Amino acid sequence: AGDKHTPILIDEFPIASQRINQLMPQLKAAWQASRVLAFKLFQVEFLSTLANEALVVLVYHRPLDAAWEDAARELSLVLDAQLIGRSRGQRIAIGESFVTERLQVDGRELVLRQPEGCFTQPNAEVNRAMLSWARAGCGGTRGGLLELYCGIGNFTVALADRFDTVLATEIIKGAIAAAEYNLAANGIDNTFIARLSSAEASAAL
Repeated sequence: AGDKHTPILIDEFPIASQRINQLMPQLKAAWQASRVLAFKLFQVEFLSTLANEALVVLVYHRPLDAAWEDAARELSLVLDAQLIGRSRGQRIAIGESFVTERLQVDGRELVLRQPEGCFTQPNAEVNRAMLSWARAGCGGTRGGLLELYCGIGNFTVALADRFDTVLATEIIKGAIAAAEYNLAANGIDNTFIARLSSAEASAAL
């Protein structure tokens, strides 16, 4: 407090995903050993699952070329992780551009595909507790559920069996595609997803 100029080294983050804690020093060593990977690297993003699937996104302030792609393929193998490179107007995926989370909620396994670029609940244990709490809050409710901005269907998948029908809305195409996949993967057939803003949904209702 009161000192904005003295850096504090943070080289571990125990409360976060152990998989990400393992990946961080491996990734740092890789870019320190490779000018191709390090040159104008601006930002790194991580996403992992309870099953230790991992997705790493490298964001650059330069165009990505064939040399970068070759180096990234080698890095993906070393890290045993999916890898995506981003720069202005470019997105190069090495492997899949998503991870698949499997959550045990109230004695049932929920499958959730989590794509890069879409909002997800990154803390799986907190997410499990939150979904269980939301299900309990619905009690024995039936009838219909309207869910605005459903994203990839995190709550939709968990709550659908508490209602007769569900109308879920979202405006981002990638999130809608993931939500539709997640509904099918979990055998949910009472839910319809509409590409609407909250204002459009309210006006329609």
